[in-house]
Amino acid sequence: MASGEEVSYDPNERIGALSEAAARVEIDASIIPSRYFRSGQEIIRMARVYLEEKDYETAYILYMKYNILFVDKLPTHPDYKSTSKEELMLSRKNLKEAIQVAETLKPILRKKYEHEQQVWLEKQKIDNERRERERAALSEKQKQEEDRKRLEAEENLRKHRAMQQQQPATVAPPSVLKSTSISRLRPMLLPEDLCSRFLQTVEAQTRRNMETCGILCGIPEQGRVRVTHVLIPKQSGSADACSTTQEEELFAVMDKQELITLGWIHTHPSQRAFLTSIDLHMQASYQALLPEAVAVVVAPKYGESGFFRLSEAGLDSILRCRQADAHSHDGEVLFTHCQHIGLTTDYGVNIVDLR
Repeated sequence: MASGEEVSYDPNERIGALSEAAARVEIDASIIPSRYFRSGQEIIRMARVYLEEKDYETAYILYMKYNILFVDKLPTHPDYKSTSKEELMLSRKNLKEAIQVAETLKPILRKKYEHEQQVWLEKQKIDNERRERERAALSEKQKQEEDRKRLEAEENLRKHRAMQQQQPATVAPPSVLKSTSISRLRPMLLPEDLCSRFLQTVEAQTRRNMETCGILCGIPEQGRVRVTHVLIPKQSGSADACSTTQEEELFAVMDKQELITLGWIHTHPSQRAFLTSIDLHMQASYQALLPEAVAVVVAPKYGESGFFRLSEAGLDSILRCRQADAHSHDGEVLFTHCQHIGLTTDYGVNIVDLR
């Protein structure tokens, strides 16, 4: 929570804020339903991790996000009818878990919030009583001072001298806490050789001025997530875009090694390291499902690498945007450098090239 940020202790507002966070997901018709089913499985897996760690707020958000995604959002996808029976059966099983756990967590969170509100109200009462005592003490001190000055003035008047009386000081009332903050990210660890190894693997495409992308995969650990693999799928590319094909091969590798999607990496062969409008939409599709998801951009021409994520305002703006291809976004700062990541030399990245 940022310094000076005000927090609401009202239980209803806090439960509502969790639901709002869960609802921040939209369906992109250009993304095949299978990828959403895959992402849903990863949401359930991460929710279980948070549940086991007793981070009930984040677990509740993820379970609710799954419910919203598969009950309200995904059935509107134009290709939803092509969903396989296996995917539908698994989603129904996950929905049963997500609904049951979310319903179990809600009263637990409400009880927690009611307790925290009571603690806060008691603290407010103590603070208010202290302020009243301070005001009373100050008032008494001021009264004594005024009496002294009145007597002094009367004496001075008798001696034909005038003195000015000082006005008493005032104490400002306490501020009221209004806003709600629930934002926090699980730390992410990435191998230091990630960018160099990826560049080395896709060197031929970079020389032809073609973008290449890979999927960052890894595992959840106690209190963090760790990127261990880059999966490079079959794809086609140009100087400023790339698109993947045969993604079922990705899923097979991820299932075999029990990996989850943690973001993506791609090259900018002739541009600097930043997120283009197309990149912004791609990152939104990752970050709306996993807030920790990172977009890594490698720009060899300028010797740059960037680790980016969308700002809160940026994510909302991109999720509402329905434009395709390259276009501009005006207004707020849409993306920022990641603050939740760390690089390590303790292990190297595993590159799986499926092209």
